[in-house]
Amino acid sequence: MPDDTASHRTVPDPTSPPRRPGSRRARRRAIAGTVALGLVSLGVSLPAHAATVTLPDMTINVPTSLISIGIDPATQHRMLRYTHITEDSGTGPFELDPSYDATTGIASWVQRIYNSPSPGTWTTDHTVPLAVNGVRVAPDDFRFPLTSFTLNHVLANGTIGAVAATSPKTDYCMTGDTRVGDVPNTPAVSSPSTSNCGDPTLPLGWSVGWGDQYDQTDSGQPIDLTGVPDGSYALVATVDPQHVLTESNATNNVTVTKLTIAGASITVGAQTRPATVPPSVRVTSPAAGSSVSGTVPLTVTATANAPASVASVQYLLDGSPLGPALTAAPFGFSWTVGSTPPGPHRLSARVTDTTGLMDTAPVDAITVAPPPLPSGLAVDQTVTAQGHGSVTAAGISPRAAGEVFVALVGSDGPPTAGAQTSTVSGGGLTWRRLTRADTQFGDSEIWTATASGTPAAVSVTAVPGVAGYDQQLTVLTYAGAAGAGAAASASAGSGAPSVPLVTTAAGSLAVGVGNDWDAATARTPVAGQLVTSQWLDPGTGDTFWTQGTTAAGGAAGSHITIADTAPTADRWNLAAAEVVAGAPAPPDTVPPTVAILNPAPGQTVSGTVPVAATASDNVAVASVQFLLDGAPLGAPVTAPPYSVQWDTTTAAAGAHTLGAVATDTSGNHGTAAPIPVTVQNPAPPMTCFVLQAQKTVHGTGTVSAPSLTTALPGEFLVAFVASDGPASAGSQQVTVAGGGLTWTLAARANGQAGDAEIWTAPAAALLSGATITSTPLAQGYDQSLTVIATEGVAGAGATATASAVTGAPSVKVTTVAATSLVFAVGADWDNAIARTLPTGLVPLDQWVDTGSGDTMWSEYTNQATGAAGSVVTIGATAPTTDRWDVAAVELRNSGG
Repeated sequence: MPDDTASHRTVPDPTSPPRRPGSRRARRRAIAGTVALGLVSLGVSLPAHAATVTLPDMTINVPTSLISIGIDPATQHRMLRYTHITEDSGTGPFELDPSYDATTGIASWVQRIYNSPSPGTWTTDHTVPLAVNGVRVAPDDFRFPLTSFTLNHVLANGTIGAVAATSPKTDYCMTGDTRVGDVPNTPAVSSPSTSNCGDPTLPLGWSVGWGDQYDQTDSGQPIDLTGVPDGSYALVATVDPQHVLTESNATNNVTVTKLTIAGASITVGAQTRPATVPPSVRVTSPAAGSSVSGTVPLTVTATANAPASVASVQYLLDGSPLGPALTAAPFGFSWTVGSTPPGPHRLSARVTDTTGLMDTAPVDAITVAPPPLPSGLAVDQTVTAQGHGSVTAAGISPRAAGEVFVALVGSDGPPTAGAQTSTVSGGGLTWRRLTRADTQFGDSEIWTATASGTPAAVSVTAVPGVAGYDQQLTVLTYAGAAGAGAAASASAGSGAPSVPLVTTAAGSLAVGVGNDWDAATARTPVAGQLVTSQWLDPGTGDTFWTQGTTAAGGAAGSHITIADTAPTADRWNLAAAEVVAGAPAPPDTVPPTVAILNPAPGQTVSGTVPVAATASDNVAVASVQFLLDGAPLGAPVTAPPYSVQWDTTTAAAGAHTLGAVATDTSGNHGTAAPIPVTVQNPAPPMTCFVLQAQKTVHGTGTVSAPSLTTALPGEFLVAFVASDGPASAGSQQVTVAGGGLTWTLAARANGQAGDAEIWTAPAAALLSGATITSTPLAQGYDQSLTVIATEGVAGAGATATASAVTGAPSVKVTTVAATSLVFAVGADWDNAIARTLPTGLVPLDQWVDTGSGDTMWSEYTNQATGAAGSVVTIGATAPTTDRWDVAAVELRNSGG
């Protein structure tokens, strides 16, 4: 049935560009594209003001021709499937640079902002820290708030109503694999490289005019329609839903597609990109650059775009929630710094309005000051100075107000008892001597003073009464002290140094200072005491030392003896004093808080994975104990980062529950919300298909699909040909060639009149504007040629062909690999009638050729197959009265 009128249609078209099935996981390691894009500087973060700053503009495309309903093979639930492309439609590249912690599996990020000194060339301008983290999902993804998808009710007036169902999509590779090419200066190759997905330390992102695409065949994003009745809905796709990225336009981040769902069928309606104005939030206190400690008041300014109002504000510290979500203005929160590690931190806040739109405040860099002193009586500062004549202990900086200073002075002196003294002064304090021991040669004295506030960088000086002799000065400051109590001294010509005290209050500490005029010999204190400073003075042959008790004493009237066990042969002076505890601090009854950060609820885990948590307390966290099904998982972790490595091969396959219990230094316990996970070893095969390009042409005789361009080296091309032909079986066939490739016939079905064939060719190098041609054996007949370029395909697997005079046109394929896709092409020689595809099969192309009276079509499964050996039926359910030829091929997943 020849037809000399050729019609040509190239797919994708600009309104609904068909893309590719698949997700992005292990395929990234196999595909390392060329990445030179004129990014002439990647390592400098200082602004370069000679060029114009070029920001990305994040948009999201949902091709209307790639929305379908499938049936989940495990649950038999209806699933809404769709393809989406997250594109940079701006003037500058989109890039995220991670700082990855392999211990926790968590990365913090900065966004690299570029400027453009000339068209098509970009160089680093500056970097912006992000308020959120990314959690590694091995082997190639991060859990990151890149997009969100909801299925919303449509109200009678056509407006968008409440959410009916939500996509579980959270994991992304975040590199560019699809060249959209709809903005100026779109490069031929995207940067960073898609291979960066395999290394969590490398930059991610994509170039202008490029996008990160996820297909309807991707296993991580379909929306479960269980409980969703038939009716009118809107698929609401949002890029950067939390508004954590820096971009040029935040009002074009939403794409809305109207849908009508009826059982397992779906009708796609209008698609719009409404201008959406998110709420706004900024942290107002503390100011960026602040150093914080104790209890810190947090404040924000938060507004929403009317008629919406602010629903909640959630503060964020280092990407994790800080305190509860606040639902009442003015949204202030008192943050007790407590156990937060000292050093730099990222403070932000997230606002949510009453429509569900969100905004995240720019990060304020703050510094947490060193941790506070423990409650009760404790030594804060210890500074020692040694020298000849007067000595000064400098840089004494108490951390609490009203600390008690104790100066311990040991001096050499003339060979006469009582001949040496010392005077202590400095810091603007009023000093008084507590006791002196000097009946042997030399001198040992204790002085005290109390600060009225919190002095900074105090210097204390000890001046000997007789100049020209060595001395040591040790200054201790005590927090939680009421002052000095009992004091005593002793001296002897030999024997173990010892001074008894009778305490005047409960819970006191005791200190002592001594000098040995005879020998430079180290002291050995009795049990429960510690030498805090010691000078074995080689110039004089003397020893000067200080020591003290390590634990608080008992009730008032208790006996404490400052003493050493050795040496015993030298003459010595020893002075001792009691430091009295202040009023006891109230008991700490506030439990710590703890939350598991990694893995995510519902995640499937394999091999060895990090289990990480964040924990905080108003005083201090002592430990975090991780739990697996209620039993300890590893030993308690006593310091941040709180994480353990879990070898999941030691657990039974199936469902498990992770938990964590934090304990503070007062024995209070806090429990994390349990996290359900599924153990599967070995790891399940990944869905790795990337239908990167599709070209279709309809015509008569020899036809050519022009301008086929691939995105990455190593793509796998498949040509689907359906042809009219003479009115006899086996009388038509085609040959496919072009692009400088070696084409191989995979399957041919021509047992009835006409022909259906599949050809394949690997493309090791990039193709640009390639022309693929199909030449029929019998000329003058219509044919349809569809060529697809796929990434991450290991090659063709099983094939099957069938032909019949009547019946539903279909064929069964028994797969040779797991998680494959099956494609088919068919020809109906009798009638130009549209095919009816069963649920789970979606069209690539269909030509209802009224000129020849034929129908030519191609199709594929909209979800990956199961294990190797799965039987897949592919074809159409109607019409059933025509003769037909169908050929099918399995495309094997390179990640499976």
